[in-house]
Amino acid sequence: MGREFPSGLALCALVRAPLAVLATLLALAAPAAADVMRPAEPIGHAGRWMTDGSGRVLVVHGVNVPSKLLPAYPAALDFGDDDAALLASLGLDAVRLTVERYAVEPKAGRFDDAYLAHVADTVRLLWRHGIASLVDFHQDEYGPVFYDNGFPDWMTMTDGLPNLFEVGFPAQYVANPALNRAFDHFWADDTGPSGRPLQADDAAIESHVAAALSGEAGILGYEAINEPWPGTQYPACFNPAIGCPTFDTGPLSAYYARVLPALRRADPRRLAFYEPLVSFNYGVPTSVVPPKDAGVGFAFHDYPACSAADDAGLPVPAPAQGCAAEDGAVLDNAVSHAAATGDALLETEFGSSADTQRVGDQLARYDAQMIPWMFWSYTRFVDALAPDGTLRPATPANVDAAMAATLARPYPELVAGTPQGWSFDPSAKAFSASWSTRRAGGAGRFPAGARTVIVVPAVQYPHGYTARVAGGRVVSRPGAGLLVIAQDAGASQVSVAVASAT
Repeated sequence: MGREFPSGLALCALVRAPLAVLATLLALAAPAAADVMRPAEPIGHAGRWMTDGSGRVLVVHGVNVPSKLLPAYPAALDFGDDDAALLASLGLDAVRLTVERYAVEPKAGRFDDAYLAHVADTVRLLWRHGIASLVDFHQDEYGPVFYDNGFPDWMTMTDGLPNLFEVGFPAQYVANPALNRAFDHFWADDTGPSGRPLQADDAAIESHVAAALSGEAGILGYEAINEPWPGTQYPACFNPAIGCPTFDTGPLSAYYARVLPALRRADPRRLAFYEPLVSFNYGVPTSVVPPKDAGVGFAFHDYPACSAADDAGLPVPAPAQGCAAEDGAVLDNAVSHAAATGDALLETEFGSSADTQRVGDQLARYDAQMIPWMFWSYTRFVDALAPDGTLRPATPANVDAAMAATLARPYPELVAGTPQGWSFDPSAKAFSASWSTRRAGGAGRFPAGARTVIVVPAVQYPHGYTARVAGGRVVSRPGAGLLVIAQDAGASQVSVAVASAT
């Protein structure tokens, strides 16, 4: 199956007694002040690495909290302090929050700032727990005209073509003529019902949100569009060798050239992320050209087609079993693109599965390439949903103990230097990491005493842990959920090995 690291074995004991594990975990879900260490703002980047305000590399492990349907904000799903505390106890440091265009501007020229106030409340709630928010301008199947989410009705132009929404997600993308016509109008930047170009309307929505949230602490950045679909040009966009260079360098790049600067003007302190076409999810490369801006990042998703086939009960060819080959193509393409552009790198969706072995295998591959990630999604695969679609309370009976433990991996959250590698063996509870003391981007080194923060989730080390350090010393309390290492004078490299105390 192409597994690079052992996985699954460490979860066996957790699965045998999930309620006991979650009871322990939730007892730790209100961490002491010493275990909440927020990155210094604002979040920037040095090449592929996101950085905090002090220049330390910031590594993100997070989840998505989607709220796509009206009223379309997390608190309406009953996402609250119990959920944020659970995420913090798992060592997660970021949440991707969906913000719906159709809720921001339900009628042309009329913004709903009460809606944005609810979003801001969740941003503040998360930041109290040391969790940063990535604001995601989401869309699936264009918008509510197609019984999904994204662009408002008044930005939807179908020219009266048949609206075959009944085929459902994701079949509409290839089977609904009206949906593809709406995307064609959008990418052509045609004049919409408002009397303005459609992309000008979109830039106005996104910049309104960024301006409203610009004064909030704890904003990781803004993601301009979720999984862009090329409309009727899609048949040419799934070439696994070259992708879709004509569309990428044309309409898609032109869109980002309009929208990302608008976001950056509205909130100059925050990163603005762009995505490749949805075909990138399956290992197809991208040729998108981002605008030249020091505050831009590349967000990508990883949904191998082999995993979708497996979930649907379809046969999966043996070489693709486990999805390692497709995952590898996605990750290689992402790392190569970030290296070519110099943009920040962030994986903002993967998973959408209750299969902890598959998710654990993906996480091991992300560790191997030092990729920050955000799991899809908390609101289905971690905390259970009630019959009305809201979240149940984050108590042991409602939380998937095995998935929670799978996501709760040790990692170097804030690195005073440039990461060189890290790995975690869940069966042996063994974590190791190393980093150069040279600043990301190469402009000098961090001084003696500079502090690196390693997240060590209690669910992995319920009886404590030991840490061996070379080139530095431990300055956090024994057994702390955040292992803090101060580098030694003259050290050019620091390394740490963490093991269970039992």
